[in-house]
Amino acid sequence: MPGMGGLELARAIRVDRSLGTPPLVMLSSVDTDEETALEAGVGYFLTRPVRQSRLYDCLVSAMRGKIVGEAAQQAEGTRAKLYASILLVEDNPVNQELARHMLEFLGCRCIVAADGREALAALERDLFDAALMDCEMPVMDGFEATAAIRRREAAAGDPRLPILALTAGAVEGDREKCLAAGMDDYLSKPFSLQQLEHILRRWLPGVEEEQAPHVDAAVLENLLVQTGGGPDLLRSLIGAYLKDAPLRMAAIHDGMERRDPAAVARAAHAFKSSSANLGAMDLAVLCRKLEAHCRAGTTQGAEPLVAEIHEECTHVAADLTRRARETTA
Repeated sequence: MPGMGGLELARAIRVDRSLGTPPLVMLSSVDTDEETALEAGVGYFLTRPVRQSRLYDCLVSAMRGKIVGEAAQQAEGTRAKLYASILLVEDNPVNQELARHMLEFLGCRCIVAADGREALAALERDLFDAALMDCEMPVMDGFEATAAIRRREAAAGDPRLPILALTAGAVEGDREKCLAAGMDDYLSKPFSLQQLEHILRRWLPGVEEEQAPHVDAAVLENLLVQTGGGPDLLRSLIGAYLKDAPLRMAAIHDGMERRDPAAVARAAHAFKSSSANLGAMDLAVLCRKLEAHCRAGTTQGAEPLVAEIHEECTHVAADLTRRARETTA
C-alpha cells in the first residue's frame, strides 16, 4: 500500500501496547516473505485471489486465538481487589474521571490532585500507597512535584512512595527521563484497565504481580494449523529452540566481548527469526533493535539491550518449557 505498507503497519500495531494483540492476517497478491512477516507480528497469510473456504478457515483459526485471549481478560474480573489508596495527579478532567473510575473498579480509594502543588498538599494531609503522576501540568508539573516529594522523603526519612509516571505519548526516551526524575515506572496514555492493574500490582506493597506471558500462544497454534502438526511437532520445535537459544545468547555475548558488531548483528538476526517463529514477539523485537544498533558498526551502548534480551530469553524459555510440559500431560 502507498504511504505505509502492510509489514510496516503490522510492526506499528505490535509496538503499540494500547492496541493489545489482535490477530493479524496478511492478504497479498504476490508471494510474501513469511519469515519477515512473522517477525513483524503477522500470524496468518492469504494470497489473492482467495477462495471462500480458505478465507473462512483462516479467519476461524485467527478468531480462535482471539477468543482465548478474551477469555483470559474476562477472568481478570474475578481477581482479588487491590484495596489501595492512590493519589491521582492529573489536570485533565476527562482523564481524571476515567482514571478514577478504573481505580475504583480495581478496589482502590482515589484522591485527585490537579497539579503538583495540590499533590504536595494532599501528601501532607493523607497517606497513600502509590501516586499516578501526570508529567505535563500547569502550576507545577510532574517532574517538579516528584523532585519535591523525593526531597521531603530524604529529609524526613520517610519510606519511598511509588510514583508512576503518566505521559501523553510513547516517545522513545520518555521512560528514561521519568526514571531520572525520580519516578519509579512509566505508563503511556491512553492506557487500558489491564495495563493500569498490571503496573499497580508491580509496585503496591504486598500485592503480587501477575506475570504476563512471554510467548504468544496464538502464534504457536497457527504454526500447527499451517503445518498440520500436533503435540509431538510442538514439543520437537520447543526442544530445538531451547537447545539453540543458549548458543545464540553465547554468540551475542562473545561478539560483545570482542567488540565485533557484525558478529553480534548476525547472532541477533538469527535469534530474532527463531524467536518470532515460536511466538516470542517481545524477544524478537529486542533482537531486531540489537541487530539494527550493531549494523551501524558499533557495539558501544548496546549493553542494556543485551541485558534485556538475556532476561527476556529466560522468561521465554520458562514459558516454552511449561507449554511443552502441558502438551505431555
